[in-house]
Amino acid sequence: MTVNHIQSKKVMPPQLVEWFRDDPLPDFVPTPTIIVGGRRLLKEFMRQTALIGGDGVLAIAAGSLSADGLRLACDWTALDHSTLDLHLATSGERSAKDAERELGGFPWRSLHIRQSEGLHSKVYSFLSGTGASVCLIGSHNVSRSAMFTNTEAGLLALSYSPSWLTGIAAACCSYVAGIEDS
Repeated sequence: MTVNHIQSKKVMPPQLVEWFRDDPLPDFVPTPTIIVGGRRLLKEFMRQTALIGGDGVLAIAAGSLSADGLRLACDWTALDHSTLDLHLATSGERSAKDAERELGGFPWRSLHIRQSEGLHSKVYSFLSGTGASVCLIGSHNVSRSAMFTNTEAGLLALSYSPSWLTGIAAACCSYVAGIEDS
């Protein structure tokens, strides 16, 4: 590859947005964007996943989750389940059972719920078939306290079209899908 070839490929630098607020992001966010923020980011991840829509992979790794937290995280009915593969990994038996009870009734294209003892990761990723993606890496468990009372922080990477951020989302989806039961 020549220097001229590399220089001719325009790589859009991401916008950087600080969002330590409890209100939603505006409906239109120029992408690619990296958002650094607080507890709102988990709900924003789920909202952006629904907005992007289409077929794809939704991957969630959260050391702790609760039925209440899953209900509060988003309107799960807004997703087109039949076009989505859901990979969910959590640490405790109760969390895995809550996930099965809350999410198992939807007609997912495929559903994989794993319980991995000692899992502490908090990784949320959606990769659409078009290359659009959203990925959250932060401190957020899927719980009522994570959404309303805890001081949380994370990075949300968002791109409505294929970009270098798509690689981050793909790596996070692969990470979550590779978590094994223990």
